Amino acid sequence: MSRSQHRQPDAGPRPSNGTASTRARVARDLCMEAAAQGGAFELERWTSVLLGRIWDRRGLALGHRSGDPMLAVGRPILQSIVDVGGAPARTALSAVGRLDRGGLGRTASRLAKTIDAPIPSWIADVGAASVVRAFANHSPGDGEGFFLESEPVQGTAHMLAVFVDSRLGGIAKHLGLTRVLDEPDLEREVGTAGGGPLRFRPVDPHLACMRIREAIELTDAAPGCVIGEGFADHRALVIARVDQIGRASCRERV
Repeated sequence: MSRSQHRQPDAGPRPSNGTASTRARVARDLCMEAAAQGGAFELERWTSVLLGRIWDRRGLALGHRSGDPMLAVGRPILQSIVDVGGAPARTALSAVGRLDRGGLGRTASRLAKTIDAPIPSWIADVGAASVVRAFANHSPGDGEGFFLESEPVQGTAHMLAVFVDSRLGGIAKHLGLTRVLDEPDLEREVGTAGGGPLRFRPVDPHLACMRIREAIELTDAAPGCVIGEGFADHRALVIARVDQIGRASCRERV
């Protein structure tokens, strides 16, 4: 579960240290980076890293009157992006609005609509893919590993890799992206860092997504818990994927 190799956005300076000019410069850089992404999948990954930087700083806003640390930390960043204006700013705000599933995403969507500038039609694909297959391994007393195959985005097939650590109260400890593994390989064995094999079996995608969502919520509620290096970078992307399967199920029942 390695850290993404593409350029990672900087969520900006901490409110206690940042000057207005520095915030403006950072906002301009973020807008240019968002506009430079070549398609929906690239923009999803970039946006997830940005949201991960905000998530990392949520402790700065614990106890904030809004009751939403992500919104409290992220709102000034969004407003600085609005001040930049133009298509790059609307692209960045639209991406946050489509990927984040909380108050920050709703705020970003609202702010994006205040900017009159054209954006690529493929923005609609950001955060829209759902999980189509799931594989799991359960090790009693240790935890659960999951591979979730997503619908392709921008023509890119991929899987989400998740580890839920039973020893840490069932939090989601590791999140990452990987290539699509063939089902026979998953059912046979996947090597671990310790050298031993794990056998993954097909499971119900909806139930797997519910389990992972609950585990991420436990991580969110445990500031200071031990997590993998790539957790923050992939958190928003994983949440978008696992939440989307629930939305798809609701549409199918209608």
